[in-house]
Formats: sequence, C-alpha cells, structure tokens
Amino acid sequence: MKDFKKKKHLKSILNECFEISETPTNTVILKNAGLVNGFTCTDIYSLVNNHNQVKLSEKDVYPNVYNNELVKSDDKIKAPKEIFMFETKSYSVVLFESENDSTSFVECFDGFVAPDDVDRSSNNSREARRVLYCFYVENLDEWLSKRANFNAECLSDGSSLPPGMEVIHDVISEESEQLLIKLAMNRLESENNSESKASDILKHRRVVHFGYNFNYDTNGVDEHSDGSQIPPPIPQACFDWFLNGMVGEGRIPELPDQLTVNVYAPGHGIPSHVDTHSVFTESLLSLSLGSPCVMEMKLNSADQLLSDDQSAIGCSSSKVRKTPVLLPRRSLTIFEKESRYLWKHGIVPRKFDSYLDQKTGKRETFERGTRVSYTFRKLRKPAVCDCDFPMLCDTQQKAEKDRNEKSRPEQDEKMLLPKSSQDAEKLEAKFVQGVYDEIASQFSGTRHSMWPRVRQFLDNVPSGSVLADVGCGNGKYLHQHQEVFKVDIII
Repeated sequence: MKDFKKKKHLKSILNECFEISETPTNTVILKNAGLVNGFTCTDIYSLVNNHNQVKLSEKDVYPNVYNNELVKSDDKIKAPKEIFMFETKSYSVVLFESENDSTSFVECFDGFVAPDDVDRSSNNSREARRVLYCFYVENLDEWLSKRANFNAECLSDGSSLPPGMEVIHDVISEESEQLLIKLAMNRLESENNSESKASDILKHRRVVHFGYNFNYDTNGVDEHSDGSQIPPPIPQACFDWFLNGMVGEGRIPELPDQLTVNVYAPGHGIPSHVDTHSVFTESLLSLSLGSPCVMEMKLNSADQLLSDDQSAIGCSSSKVRKTPVLLPRRSLTIFEKESRYLWKHGIVPRKFDSYLDQKTGKRETFERGTRVSYTFRKLRKPAVCDCDFPMLCDTQQKAEKDRNEKSRPEQDEKMLLPKSSQDAEKLEAKFVQGVYDEIASQFSGTRHSMWPRVRQFLDNVPSGSVLADVGCGNGKYLHQHQEVFKVDIII
C-alpha cells in the first residue's frame, strides 16, 4: 500500500509538467533515474541489457513491488529509441518505437529494486540506489518544444565561460593535491582545538583562513586582530607549485596575500555571491581539490551593462542567466573582469553533478566527494574600487548614497516613503518581484511535498466544489483532487 501511495504522490507532482496518461503510450517517464540521481543514458541502456542477459538456467528474476509478482526474464525488452535527461532533474524521459516496447519496459521496471547481491556501493551499480517508478506520457513533442533551452549544458572544454573567467586544468600533481588536502585538514583540527578565530564552522562547510581572517559578518577582513589570533601566512608550497608561475606567465598581475580554505562535505554547496569589490583586487583564484564539482555562474540581466561586450555575454529573455562550469580536481579557476565583478558564483547543494563532454559528445555524471577549495585573493589598499560595474560595487554604491543624502533637504522619515504609486511599484519590482524571480526555480524544487493536514482536507472536499488556493506558490496542491474546480491565486 505504501508503494501505491508513493507512486500516486509522484504522479501528482509530475502532472504539473507532463500530461500523464493512464493508458500505454510509446513514451515513459522513469522517475528516480535522472542526472541528479547519478544516472546517465548508458545506465538506463544497461538496465535493459542486464535484464536481457539473465541466465534462464539460474532462474534469476527481478521483483516488481506493485503486483508482488516476479517478472521473468524469458521475454527480452527492446532498447529505447531515445532518452532525454535534464540538468537538476530526478527523472528521465524514455522514448520507444512502439507502445508494446514501452509496455514491456514498464512491466519490468515499474517498482524495480535491484537484487540483494548487487554491490550497492559501486559506482557501476547506480540502479541499486533507487526504486524506479514508470509513468506513460502524452504530447512529448509539445512539452519539449516549450523547453528548447531546458537542459543547460555544462561544457567540459570551458567554451561557455563568462567573460574574464578561465579554468586551468592539472595545475598541480596528485601528490601535491593530497598534501594540500592534508594541510587543510590538519589546520582545521588545530584551529578547532584552540581559541583562534582563523577558522569558522558555517552552515554547510568548514572554513580556515591564512594571511588575514575573513569576517563573514562584514564581508571584509580583520587587519588588526590581536597578535595571538593572526592566522599564518599562505603556505609556501602554494607559491612554489603554481602561484609564482602564474605571475611569471602573466596570468595574474600580482601574488595573493589572503587565502580562504573551504571544506565541503558531499552534497553541500555555497549560495551565489559576488566577492566584495572594495576588499579585494580584481583577480580571484580558486583551486579545486579532492572532488570535481559544477559551479553555477549567474547573471542578473538588470545588473548587466549595455556595452559592446553584451554579445559575448549572451542574450536571453530570462531575467537571470545561468552558466554551469565544470571544475575538475586540481584545476585552478581565475575570475577577472565581468566574471569577478558582475557574475555571481555558487555551488548548488546536491550529491550528483553532470556535464557535457565535448570530446565524446556524451553527458557524463559523477557523484560528489569531499571537496576542498583554496581561494586566493589580494587585499585592496586603500579599500576603494573604481570598476566599470557600479551596480554591484560597494564603493560606488556608497558614494552614490552619500551624494543623494547630501543633496536631499532635511526631512523627516515619512518623506523617505514612496511618494506615488509609481514609486511603490518600482520598489516592489526590485525588492519583491526581483528576489522571487531569482530564487523561484530553486525554491520551487524544494516545495513538492504536501502537508499531511492539507492533503487530508483536500481528500475530503466534495466532488464538484470550487477550491481557491490563495498564495498557491508553485501550485503543488492543485493536482490532488481531480473532481473539483480549482482557482490558483498568486499574491
């Protein structure tokens, strides 16, 4: 019974995006077999091949949890005609030549659970990690046409990088990588056993500083800490192994004097942000160790300058543009120009990442491990920035605010409120609608489970009733009861 309820719940969620069919079609949604689950197209084809290769003499079977019957392997399943997979989604769309082929697939893999003797810790046995659920879909072409740019590509060759961003592969050896990881872990352990302020335990990561302590309350550095709390300088190995070479080759203009080391557990990330303009100079460097990951670069079109370089940045009707960038192990990322001052960078919290390999043309998926990042920066002295991106520059924003304060006549606080409906609309568009537009996709992805009491209420609503969901968000409750008239109101 629990499995039926689970599938019914998943169906109500998928109905928000797809037209789910009660009768067989040649298209199947395979839930829990998406990129974020660690699946690739190859894994799904392997499911079919493994099933077809089961030896009849051993009477191996695959359990089907819905009808409690055993699906025998004497009937081979035809491989899918095409498989669609999408960034950040936990499902794939599987297309077959005929309805008979899709029906055979669903009968075998709807509720599929791997045999007990499968090594569940092996990366080659990803099907062991999830129970799979199958749903028939109609009008796939129409759905795909509306989402032509749905699957943002993360290119392994860096061809889609924002202006001023560079990813340099294999800047250090594997041996050097292990030494730097060990250095970071030892430093964290030492700081945890002392009263020093050179380390922080943040919500989703552990942090330790070298050269100067970074203050997360002020987004600046503590230059005048007590002598006993001044962190050690940047490890000399970093200069010897790659930093001196970066300056000698002209890749960066000067050596850094501040280092922040972040340790990310698998599945953890960091919110999108722009490093404070006035605190550090233009060149920022980030060394990735221990595990690869995909960094998400974001550009708010409201912040973008209308310059001759706009074509290089790209054009889109979306208010927020996203560019995923693969950061391999032992790679060094340089942020300068627009990528430093204008684009936000962050890491989405998830356990699996995927990217498009330009050499093979295939989408690859990997599971994140513990990742250590070394972020190198140079303090700006004096702390004044005169960059070409005033909309995100703290120095220029403060100067503009000061000018406005001086030019404004003395007035009481009430005069600072909107003077007209047009002023109020501008404030709402910037500080309410703009914020929701930026976080909508990630926010919606975390709002899919129904509250038990609300579900109970909806189940008891009489058929033919009119149901109003005021402040409906992503409308997750609108598919629970199919025999009532629904009105969704976004406030």
